Amino acid sequence: MSGTVARPRNRHNTTMLKLCDDVAYLMSNGTREGTVREARWGREVLERSRGVLDGPPTPSLILDTVSTLPAAPLLWGRHDSPLGPVLAAAIDRRPCWLGFTPNGPESALADLARRWPGVRMHEDATATRAAIDLAFSDQPHREPIRLLLCGTAFQCEVWRMLARIPRGALVSYGEIAAAIGRPRAVRAVGGAVGANPISVLIPCHRVIRQSGTLDNYAWGPELKRALLAEEFS
Repeated sequence: MSGTVARPRNRHNTTMLKLCDDVAYLMSNGTREGTVREARWGREVLERSRGVLDGPPTPSLILDTVSTLPAAPLLWGRHDSPLGPVLAAAIDRRPCWLGFTPNGPESALADLARRWPGVRMHEDATATRAAIDLAFSDQPHREPIRLLLCGTAFQCEVWRMLARIPRGALVSYGEIAAAIGRPRAVRAVGGAVGANPISVLIPCHRVIRQSGTLDNYAWGPELKRALLAEEFS
């Protein structure tokens, strides 16, 4: 992905145009001045996004959780994406893992085995192609996407809240903690956000610090900035 972000088309107002210009600047800068501009941009978008967690769940995402490990096999596949190599996995046609693999699939496969112990795993990129197409499409989903989650009750509650964050919005860790009725659990929320197993489709990259900085991403801040730059372009 290039470091230049195009101006948004028919988006909001001139303030948002300026915000997008700032994303282009911070993507290609990396200086102290760029860091300050990045934090200012983040705080402004946080302010504009207030209340997005108060709405109904996103109808395009259906999040299933498991109480017992499934008998069906876990199918995984390696794919290319606009932001580099990724690995996706699905059980019963429901995506259950999606992550970036710049250094190869080994750590991703180890994470899958840890999250789904005892579940049979087979490589089948054809079975996971649809998840990649959905994750990196800039078009609205025509049909609801059913995902499969395996985690603690707290983690799943946080992941469901992440699924409410729409494209073009940002929320803070504190806002998520407040939204689930655990305002003091900001650190625990951060841990659950970082443990999100289905990147992009469950948009943990749309969560930032209250200070506005765009760090704290499992796959590195550069990928987080790239995802947000694409969404705000």
